[in-house]
Amino acid sequence: MNFRNASRSTSLLSIVVPTKGRTSTLTWALKTALCQHGDDVEILVSDNDTSSATKNLIDHLGDTKIRYVKTPRRLSMTDHWNFAISASRGDYVLVLGDDDGLLPDAVERVRRTIEIHRPDVIYGPMDFYRWPVGDEPGMVTWIARSGSDHEVDLLALRRRILRMGGARWETLPSVYRAFVHRRVLDELYVKTGKYCDSLIPDVYTGFAIAGLQPLRAFCLSYPIAICAMSYAPNQKPMPKINETEQQLALSHIAEYDDLGYLVSLPPFFPRTFNSFAESMLLAVSRFPEERRGSDLNYSAHLAWMLSWSRAADPFEIYRLRNDLQPFGFNFIEFAFWYSAYKVRHWYSHMLSRRIAKRSSNNVDLADVVSAAHYLMEWHRKTVRSR
Repeated sequence: MNFRNASRSTSLLSIVVPTKGRTSTLTWALKTALCQHGDDVEILVSDNDTSSATKNLIDHLGDTKIRYVKTPRRLSMTDHWNFAISASRGDYVLVLGDDDGLLPDAVERVRRTIEIHRPDVIYGPMDFYRWPVGDEPGMVTWIARSGSDHEVDLLALRRRILRMGGARWETLPSVYRAFVHRRVLDELYVKTGKYCDSLIPDVYTGFAIAGLQPLRAFCLSYPIAICAMSYAPNQKPMPKINETEQQLALSHIAEYDDLGYLVSLPPFFPRTFNSFAESMLLAVSRFPEERRGSDLNYSAHLAWMLSWSRAADPFEIYRLRNDLQPFGFNFIEFAFWYSAYKVRHWYSHMLSRRIAKRSSNNVDLADVVSAAHYLMEWHRKTVRSR
């Protein structure tokens, strides 16, 4: 499928929302986009579902800011993203999940940054929100530390993340929840014929964009978007989250036809486990503007993945240590990183529980719109107090 679309208009910002039948959360995600001020914003909803539910919702909202497109057939998530990005018209493009949200002042701050600095990429740190499920209320599970607007050396950041085995990959801006200039997206397309080209498109575009040089990236003082997690009515919230994610990952992989590995990875782990490393390595191999320091520390990567995944345990890794050596694996280094990441995840989990308890006690966060307003006020107060 040719994803290139030559017909563009002059919308400055495109907010692209790919969706597949999740109208219950899409309604609220669109409300966070519709509250953005200005007539230079395009909201593009790309429908990858066979039913008419999404189209009916768009017709019901009746807002001329929203443009609706539908895939010609059911596509994999990656191909759907490619289709949706190709249909967008803006100079800057952001992909927003259909259960995520934008902070109310996001576009205002992005527009101001563009006017002053003309960067290629504008993004921010990430807040996290969990939708209500069962008897559990909606809650903010992580609030990013507010700082100041600053320019980021993405290539140096990519090298540091690779040395850490992929940990903190979300600090790299991808087309997901960051505004990326059309020129950058076109460079990705020219290289491979696609904007996204791996099982995990946000990971792939994050590492790929960082390899495009020269490039100016600005990180704003507080988030543009909220990363939200939602569940179907019959799904359970934490602590069953790993089981749920595994089911979603298997369903996601099943959408791809004749899928083979495009990079060399250990065969001992399931595809759902290896797909993260594959996405990183594909991007780094295709966009190696500077090869120095661009190798993945596989010992650290395995430690990071296993510190929060149930795919294997350290004793099993010890038994496989000789088989893993061709991939640059060292068990002593693995043990060091594994211990460090377990401590880090424990600390993050404790802090997340405190944040969630405080947010759920103070305000009703029944949807991502209320969470977006709550978080904007939180960050504004924090920035003013500095």
